[in-house]
Amino acid sequence: MNDVFGAIKDTPLPTILVLAGIVFWLLAIAGSLAGKITVQPGQQKTASLVGTALIVLGLALYFAPVHDAQSETPIPKGADAKPQLTAAPQPGPAADSMKIQSIGPRPGTLLHSGHSPDIQLELIYVLNSADRAFLAVYLAEMNGTSDRCNAEEQRTNGGTDLPVIRGEHFAQVKIQWPGSPGTGFLTVGANFWKDVDGHLGDQIAALGHFPEVCYPFGP
Repeated sequence: MNDVFGAIKDTPLPTILVLAGIVFWLLAIAGSLAGKITVQPGQQKTASLVGTALIVLGLALYFAPVHDAQSETPIPKGADAKPQLTAAPQPGPAADSMKIQSIGPRPGTLLHSGHSPDIQLELIYVLNSADRAFLAVYLAEMNGTSDRCNAEEQRTNGGTDLPVIRGEHFAQVKIQWPGSPGTGFLTVGANFWKDVDGHLGDQIAALGHFPEVCYPFGP
């Protein structure tokens, strides 16, 4: 009996309805089923109608489209028009900077105190932190050590203050090196300073030195 109930539980409802309708049809036609279920002649027509109704209902349920629960989930208003796109974060303005395009004399040239040519640079600077400022380009000396132009102890000896404006621009700079006793190495450094009514104000950005530009110097 448990097997029978288990089979009925696992059988789809449309199949059960069709089978029940067929049973009612057999009762309507034969008047009895296996001699155990008997229908009076006056009730055979009713059994026929019930059987037909059960078969029609079972077939209707079998062929009816099945609705997916996910497909019935309401779509948010406006979501079917266009997908919402999140704009990628835009990069902020570039930091203040300076890049040396060319320099003369050629780095590595031995400079002699008192009769060395001026240091001439062609550079590109980027200023975004102020509308106007000064670009201080200076010469830094280091003692003659194995660190060459990477030594920590440096002293400024010569330079110029170039008025600059916001944006990226090309500039030419000439710096006179007054010379220095003894031997050592010479490099270039730069800083940005505020323009306060045409005078140097507070420092805006320290760009540091350019150790790739290195000159040995001597008497």
